Amino acid sequence: MNGTLRPPHDACPKSRGQECGVAEHDAPAGAADWLGLAPVEGAGDRWQLTVQPRLCGRTGFLHGGCSLAAAATAMELATGRPLLWASAQYVARAAIDEDVTYAVTVASAGNRMSQVGVTVSVGERLVATAMGAVGRRSTPTEHRWGRAPVVPGPQDCAPYALGVEPEGSFHRNAEILVAHADPAAGTVALWARLPGDVQGSAAGLAMLGDYVPAGFRLVLAETEKPASSLDNAVRVVGAEPVPWVLLDIRLGAVADGAAHGDLRAWSPEGRLLALASQSFLFNI
Repeated sequence: MNGTLRPPHDACPKSRGQECGVAEHDAPAGAADWLGLAPVEGAGDRWQLTVQPRLCGRTGFLHGGCSLAAAATAMELATGRPLLWASAQYVARAAIDEDVTYAVTVASAGNRMSQVGVTVSVGERLVATAMGAVGRRSTPTEHRWGRAPVVPGPQDCAPYALGVEPEGSFHRNAEILVAHADPAAGTVALWARLPGDVQGSAAGLAMLGDYVPAGFRLVLAETEKPASSLDNAVRVVGAEPVPWVLLDIRLGAVADGAAHGDLRAWSPEGRLLALASQSFLFNI
């Protein structure tokens, strides 16, 4: 799959006599390759992957972060524009060896930004719906507020204990280290490293945004059992190739069987890479 993504003719307003004003988006092909996401032959708005163990969480079904990553990658492929934000709502599960289709609809395509929706399905069964924005503008103003937590480096941190995680699952393909956990404050910091080119991509940041439940498991003993994501959202500040990503997880609340939290993803040098949030159900 080509790592240079070009907007299709009907996705760019230039085709309606306007200036598109968007440069080609040079996205790492490794994210799509690792996900196994490929275009559906003869359908310019659909992409498909076959669920493999490496794309599954501890439930044995398609991992929510991987599914959001695939939806985000499909948005980029459909428009040739880089991901700004994406959100997914999960309504059903996809099992190993099932083919999951990501059908993209470009709701609007401006000179520099597109609003996009994605329908995620297995055959006629709806699995998830996603939406997002892709594109960018060059402006002289840039601020990134906040500071990364001060924690030991990856070389001084212990691995995150996976417990009941199945062999070959997504979490066993990722490297996760525990840098900090404060049950009273509800804060957790994890160092994370994903395979290959996924690490430096918007898709990788979408996957890492699904580590909010891992923070809850570190501070709540009763949450060892699998969790079911209700939604995921990621807002990309800047995807860049970094050896490790620091996940600053803030636990919000657990009530009526549901949990809510968010995280910020930082480079080792303290640059803010992305913001994410999630709600999920604990199977307890």
